[in-house]
Amino acid sequence: MSTSTDWSINGVIGEAFKIQVGKKRTFFLASLITGALFVVAIQIIETVAPSSNDLSFLTGLSDSLIQQLLLSPLAPLGIGFGLLGIRAAMGRDVSISTLFEPYSMAIPLIAMYILELLLTTLGFILFLLPGIYLSVAYAFAPILMIEKDMGVWESLEASRKAVTAYWWRFFFLNLAIGLLAVLGGLTIIGIFWVVPMILIALGLVYTATFDDRATDSSRGTDSVPD
Repeated sequence: MSTSTDWSINGVIGEAFKIQVGKKRTFFLASLITGALFVVAIQIIETVAPSSNDLSFLTGLSDSLIQQLLLSPLAPLGIGFGLLGIRAAMGRDVSISTLFEPYSMAIPLIAMYILELLLTTLGFILFLLPGIYLSVAYAFAPILMIEKDMGVWESLEASRKAVTAYWWRFFFLNLAIGLLAVLGGLTIIGIFWVVPMILIALGLVYTATFDDRATDSSRGTDSVPD
């Protein structure tokens, strides 16, 4: 598996803006489904295992870890949401059914989610910076498991090693798309445009990094805008 660091923040955001044409409706519906299921799950968790009122760092981290562990059955759904961006960036068709594809590998994906969560939490507890580093570096591990048929630890390490080559650039890309999300969240119309852009931008970085870039002829450039 070859890897490449030949991408720029402006480049992937600009390309994502072009690719999202004709795909916004699918991404928006996927956002509603994913968001609704996570909100319901969080409400149930807060009822069953409410957070402590203790504001200390370790207690807050512990509460967050417990909530994330309880949310682990929804991890494949969140990965499916990101998979939409990967598929669009690769020039492949996207559909709502893509959301649920990762459930065919639910057990290893949930195992990876829990292992990643424990490692990043340990990093935050020890010196903070290792936790930040790992939370960024492990970004593509679930997709590698699905698309490259890798094991849990193999996926985590492949993602970490590849992202480390451009860690700061990817970190600032995440800051940039976070700002886009905030600005887009000011209006419903803004979210309609921003969500697919964000996911496709991340998908473009994945395809550039792991040499899965689709050919220009498969991009579907004749799409009709929503």
